Order: sequence, then structure tokens, then C-alpha cells
Amino acid sequence: MADTKEENVIFDFCWGNTYGLFSEGYHVMIKDSNDLYLTWSVDLKYGEVKFDNAKLEEFMKDLKALRIDNWNGKTFSKSDFDKGDTWKLEINNIALKLECKGANDYPPEWKTFLDYLHMKWSVPSSTRELPEEERQAVLKKKEEKNRAEEKQEQKNRHNQERQNQDRQGKDKSGAVRDNRKNNGGSKDVKENKNEKKNNNIKQKGGKENNNNNGQTGEKKQGGKNNKEQKGSRDRKKFYYHKKRKDRGTKDDAGEG
Repeated sequence: MADTKEENVIFDFCWGNTYGLFSEGYHVMIKDSNDLYLTWSVDLKYGEVKFDNAKLEEFMKDLKALRIDNWNGKTFSKSDFDKGDTWKLEINNIALKLECKGANDYPPEWKTFLDYLHMKWSVPSSTRELPEEERQAVLKKKEEKNRAEEKQEQKNRHNQERQNQDRQGKDKSGAVRDNRKNNGGSKDVKENKNEKKNNNIKQKGGKENNNNNGQTGEKKQGGKNNKEQKGSRDRKKFYYHKKRKDRGTKDDAGEG
């Protein structure tokens, strides 16, 4: 099992907005763990420099030469709501120990301290170091760039969604064509539909004919029955008159 050394923060410098965020500002650290690095985040851009014990000793010697030890235990602060930033610095090393902080105000060696990080250890500059008017212009330009990138990203997402929809539509059309092909083609499908329709019409027509034939038969049977009834009445009437005639003839013969 590899030996792991407990992480120890040797140098920690933070400079951000009032809420301690570093979207515009610094976070520079030296941490003593398995490897020794000076790491930095400046305006959300990241980098690092490999350290060793000799470089760490040189780093602390330079800070002492800048009279950084005079900051120990102090708070530099003033009311400036337009600026609205905070910072802190902590150093924990045998050669130098200190802890200080500030809000909208800085020690006399502040610019020298920042220039040392830039020139000696290649830590980039932050927009927070610029004069206020120039700083606002840079922030405005950066905001416009972010909006343009966001707009382009939305456009790319929209185009991608349209491409996906077109691809799905093509896949669906291909599936319909394959289905028609498997069923014998669109022509066969149409013929099957027409044949089914004709069969339904024939079945419907057959039922109607059966109903009509049944009704016609009933009418014929009713007419026949009426004729038979009428014939029967006529015959009865004929025999009735015949009997009366015969009776009258007999009566006339008796009188003579």
C-alpha cells in the first residue's frame, strides 16, 4: 500500500466578490500532500505549477522580503458597495505564519504582492485588478460573449432536435414502406379493402333482397287469401239466390 501524506494547506489566498465567489477573482493555494503544487483559479481559469522544497523555501523568502508579515492579524476594511469584494490570506509554514483579511480595502504592499505572483510564478491577472471603468467594460464584453455563446448553444440544440425529428420521421416512413411491402404492396392493400367493401355491400344487398322477397310473399299470400274469401262469399250468394229462385218456381207451379 502506497504511503499517503496528510494534506496540509501551506498557502491560501482568496479574492472574490462579497459572497466569496471567484467568477471574477483569485484562489491560489499551495498544498503539501504526496506532491507539492501551487494551484490557481483566476476568473474561473485553472492552472498549476509543480513545486519542490527548494521552490517552496524560495517562495516564502520572497514573501518575507515583500513585508507580507506586517499583514498578520489585521483586517483591512472600508465601506464601498460599488466595489463589493472580500479577500483573505493564510500562510502556515515554518518560515512564515500569518492570517489576515479585508473587504474593499487592501494593505500598502497589495499591488507588489500581486505582481510577484504574476511575474515569478505565472499566475494570471484578474479583471478585479483593473481600474473600475475599464473593469466594467471588460465585464460587459464578457457578458455579451456569454450571451452570444448561450444563444449559439440554444440554436445548436434546436437544430439537433430538428435533425432527430427528421430522422425519426424517415425511420417511420421506412417502416410504413416495409409494412406495405410485406403485405403485398399498397395496390394489394387497396384491392383487399375494395374487395372487403364489395363483400359488405353484397351481404347488405342479400339481406335486403331476402327481406323484400319475404314481404312480397306475404303480400301474395294475403291476396290469395282475399280472393278465396271473396270467391267463397260469391258462391254463398249464388246458392242463396238459386234456392230462392227454385222455391219461387215451385210455388208458382202449385198455384196453377
